[in-house]
Amino acid sequence: GNINGVNGIETLYNELNNSNGSGFTPIGSYNITFNGVFDGREHTIKNIYISPIVSKPVAFFGGVKNSTIKNLNIEGEYIQKLEDETGGIVANLFNSRVDNCISRVNITSHAKEHAVGGIVAVSFEDCEITNSINIGIIKFSYSQLVGGIIGCMTKFANKLTINNCSNEGDIVGEPTDIYNAGFYTGGIIGRDTAALDCTLIITNCYNAGNLNTSAPNIGGIMGVAHKNVFIENCYNTGEIAGKVRLGGILGYILTGSNVVINKSYNLGTLKEGKEAHTKEDITLGGIIGFNNGNTYVLNSYNEGSIEGNGANQPAGIFGYTYGGATSVVLNSYNVGTVNNVDAVIGEVYITERFANGIFSVSATNASTLKANNVYNLGILTGKYIFGIGTFNNNTLGNVTNAYYKTGLVASNGNIGATSLTEDEMRSETLVNYLNGNIVDDHTLKDGSNNITLTSFSDLLENYSLCRWKLGDKGYPILDC
Repeated sequence: GNINGVNGIETLYNELNNSNGSGFTPIGSYNITFNGVFDGREHTIKNIYISPIVSKPVAFFGGVKNSTIKNLNIEGEYIQKLEDETGGIVANLFNSRVDNCISRVNITSHAKEHAVGGIVAVSFEDCEITNSINIGIIKFSYSQLVGGIIGCMTKFANKLTINNCSNEGDIVGEPTDIYNAGFYTGGIIGRDTAALDCTLIITNCYNAGNLNTSAPNIGGIMGVAHKNVFIENCYNTGEIAGKVRLGGILGYILTGSNVVINKSYNLGTLKEGKEAHTKEDITLGGIIGFNNGNTYVLNSYNEGSIEGNGANQPAGIFGYTYGGATSVVLNSYNVGTVNNVDAVIGEVYITERFANGIFSVSATNASTLKANNVYNLGILTGKYIFGIGTFNNNTLGNVTNAYYKTGLVASNGNIGATSLTEDEMRSETLVNYLNGNIVDDHTLKDGSNNITLTSFSDLLENYSLCRWKLGDKGYPILDC
């Protein structure tokens, strides 16, 4: 049963069935950690129930350090009524790995400023979470750091790798009169950390759970980025509903962040809440909700519809670029509907504001925006409609090799965009344009010149460009 502060190797040989439903005492804690290897041999611990009457982490393992937890399945219910972390498998993960674990634990947390994660609550130092799935439902009324796989990285974390993980459980914020439920919410992770030189790597992950909270900063994969974040081969199919800064992949990117999103996509619907906010905040994007850092999106796309309610600048890829940020989108596309009308009809609802195919930029702040080899075929509805996106007089950078449907205005600025008929956009004509703009795996045409990925950022040194083909739905898709 209970193992506290034990060094060595612990192997679970037989299935543990805590069927009496009594409160289980977590193995280890923040101060007294489990150290070793725990191999569940793919057995299932059933009917586990945890609801402490004193403040302590709620998880099967309260604390794990310099260890491996693997091949463990857990089913049951956790209720956190007090002030501490909650995780389906581990609460506090120190310099350790969780591999091939499945949580079917339904979690309810009322902790005010603590993390909740379907697999792990928080990570410290250098950790890995691999080949793991959360299927349990997460409900919370106060917690501000919530993720389907992990709640957040702590300020003592320097690296976290999440690979081949998925969340299939719904995440539901149930607000109180005082607190918003889930200030940082992501299908995989709520938030990284602001610690210097911290790195988060998320690869081959997906979220299929619906994310519905009363607060801002929600992303299908990640809620908020603080530092260095690399997301690759990830996707979201869950519905995302919240107040502001909603993104199909990442909700909010803060100043000082460096983010690369590659070979990722969103199929889920984004729904804006109805409460009033400053116009800069009310943003939705098929990939990024709000960018205030340095962000690079390549080989990615949005097919999800965007439904707003008074939103400022919804767009198919970058919802908003603000405050001196850099937004770069390369070799990507949007076919999701962006509808900007004050009505409950169509697939996107936003009060008489802009609807943008690819990007939008703040009207007042100097930002850098670059786009190359992109197209929009999504239906746009609103008062101000731009097939590619909006600029302001302070925007730096350039847009070239951008394609949109005839009958729309490309932008309010001077960009290198080409209008095509719908038949041309749904044919080899557009495929040939897109492939013709790719000089080699690392180089795009830029007018009469060529431009390499590393000229946009050294962060793109190890990335390459996917080619294009005509998809089964009748429009060009990436052939990665």
